Amino acid sequence: MMFTITKKAVRHSRQFRYLIEDAQRVVVGQWPSLDGHYPEAAYQAAFGLSLALQTAALVWFAMPWIRTFGKNLSIPFAEPHTVRGSPIGSGGLPIDGPILEACEGVEW
Repeated sequence: MMFTITKKAVRHSRQFRYLIEDAQRVVVGQWPSLDGHYPEAAYQAAFGLSLALQTAALVWFAMPWIRTFGKNLSIPFAEPHTVRGSPIGSGGLPIDGPILEACEGVEW
């Protein structure tokens, strides 16, 4: 079973590689041939287009990770979540005096 899956994956990767090469041939073929050779700008355009598509695919597949990373990065700096009416958090009353007062004559 594993060999069959591996064989299929190799076949599909080869087909994809040939598809990319055919697309580059189409782009290079847009320029006229000079003495049997295509100009350097044709190859630069083909490889530049390929690089741009690969970069776009990288960004597309990395977007969920980037969103998660950004959300997790902002958590330590975010204000704590408070429930309305709860004395816990920033919604409590400010304390002006000392919390514990010493009683005279009582030994600790």
